Amino acid sequence: RDALAFSPDSKAIAFARGYSIRVWPLSKDKAPPQEWGGGGGDMAFSPDGRMLASCGGGLCLVEARSGRVQWRLTESVFCSVAFSPDGKSIATGELDGAVRLRDALDGTEVRTLLQMAKPVEFVEFSPDGRWLAAGGREIPTSVLSLAEASEAVRLDMDAWGGDGASFSADGRLLATGSDNGKIAMWDPATGREIALLADIDAGAYGVRLSSDGAWLAVNAGGSPALVEVATREVADSAPWMHPDTTGPMDFTLDGRIAATGGEDAVVRIWDLRTGKSLGRLEGHQSMVRPLRFSPDGALLATGSTDGTVLVWDTAAWVTQARSGAPETTPEHREK
Repeated sequence: RDALAFSPDSKAIAFARGYSIRVWPLSKDKAPPQEWGGGGGDMAFSPDGRMLASCGGGLCLVEARSGRVQWRLTESVFCSVAFSPDGKSIATGELDGAVRLRDALDGTEVRTLLQMAKPVEFVEFSPDGRWLAAGGREIPTSVLSLAEASEAVRLDMDAWGGDGASFSADGRLLATGSDNGKIAMWDPATGREIALLADIDAGAYGVRLSSDGAWLAVNAGGSPALVEVATREVADSAPWMHPDTTGPMDFTLDGRIAATGGEDAVVRIWDLRTGKSLGRLEGHQSMVRPLRFSPDGALLATGSTDGTVLVWDTAAWVTQARSGAPETTPEHREK
């Protein structure tokens, strides 16, 4: 699958397509990208942005600026990867259902955290590094304590799986979506459901808590939806339907702006608080897969099956969202 990832400082972007990875520095001097094979699939930058881990069958760690391979593992099929907040460890979700913690220096296994029955399609560290959430479409989410070799806390999700989870900034809350449409908030320490935020008539994927914890953005069966955590009210997503409702979607960390893409090669930008369209982005020649906002929210990167990656400045959309100005079509930088 195609994938995009920004470095934590928003100064570099990686694009994986097939078993090839390209990394561009987002600098004014337009430095050429580094490119190498044998990667692809899920990717994660180290917290300092110097290293990039990728899994495309095997697991590979490279120096992002030079493309120099640090180490490569081929003894397992890796589905998901994440760096710990301190950059010393890497968590992997594997095809055989294992969740493992590895030393980032050489990839050696520190310990197996959990063994599940189905592929582990996502792993997510809490910002404080205390917890690791892991799960997949065919398995409920589990939460593991990294402070000690304790039993995993399995969330009571009615045996429904999901494709991700989102921790609050302080690591005390965990938000999940699931195939059955339930969007819930949990205590990661106990696995107790704190609140059922919404129960929608579609799968709930790609959950993202805003940085202040007040809003939760979610891909509701292909349409962006916003849940106000305090009131548990879900905004009406009908006006935001993209013609291709199975396309990619991402949100800014503040839960204010969403981007959707699809088979029509167009990217659409939405104000999630009002449902208003902020713009149409045209530049790709075929299906948009995937797209990603930078951590600082200043950029949006969009990839396409035509092999292009476009980077867009989001400043105009933020201004529109605040002022109510009409939609615009900003310029892009082709990578």
